[in-house]
This record gives sequence, structure tokens and C-alpha cells, in this order.
Amino acid sequence: MRFTGTNLLMLLLVTTGCAVHSPMLMTSKVEATKIAKTLPPHANKVFISAKDLPAGIAYDTIAQIEVGRVWYGDDDMVKIPMADKARELGADAVIKTVIWRQPAGWAWSAPQGSGTAVKLQDKSQVDFTKIPGGWY
Repeated sequence: MRFTGTNLLMLLLVTTGCAVHSPMLMTSKVEATKIAKTLPPHANKVFISAKDLPAGIAYDTIAQIEVGRVWYGDDDMVKIPMADKARELGADAVIKTVIWRQPAGWAWSAPQGSGTAVKLQDKSQVDFTKIPGGWY
């Protein structure tokens, strides 16, 4: 098949339109790339932090969560759906989160984010008051 300018543009639109952080995103998305075992969902609050957990805290990595929004908003527009997805996956926390803004969907500066969902092996070992973050 020979690619013309129009064919290349269509190929670009088709392949980028589905990506979570694509500027061509037309609806907000939350996706998770599972890395480990499947756990039962729960209804507890999930801790979200831009930091890693302190050394010596044992946890299992469950998934990488990606959130793509298509309209303006604050960081909670990313953190709340991220926590919802973490609960669905059985995770206790989402760590190493990164939130940024980029053109997407209908906004010039829509919030986007990613983070690592983890299951703590022993929650009693963690002093969450010493880790920057919050419960969602």
C-alpha cells in the first residue's frame, strides 16, 4: 500500500485517538495495565501520593493506572477516578503519581495523570501521616 498525505493523516488520527493521553481524546478515560495478580475489589479509601513508599515497606505492584480527561479541572479530576480504579483492582494505594496538563478533547489544558497501584502487605507498618498525599 502506498501512503499519501491523507492516508498518513488518517492513520495518525486512528492510532492516536484511542490513547489515554492523546490530544485527540474525545471522552475521558481511565485505564489500567495489570502487572500482577487479580485481587477482589473493595470500598475502602485509597491513599494517593506522588512519592514512593518508604524503604522497607513491602507491597505488591498491581497495575499502572492512566487517567485522561478532556475538560479543564483540578488535580482531583485525576485523583478521584484513579482511586476508583485502584479500588476496583483491590489496591490500597497509588504511588509515584504524576499529574500534568495538556491539550485534549475540548480543552487546551486538561488534567492527565498516571500512577502505580499497589497492595500493601502489612498496612500497620505504614505511617501515612509522614508521606505526602491524601485519601480518596
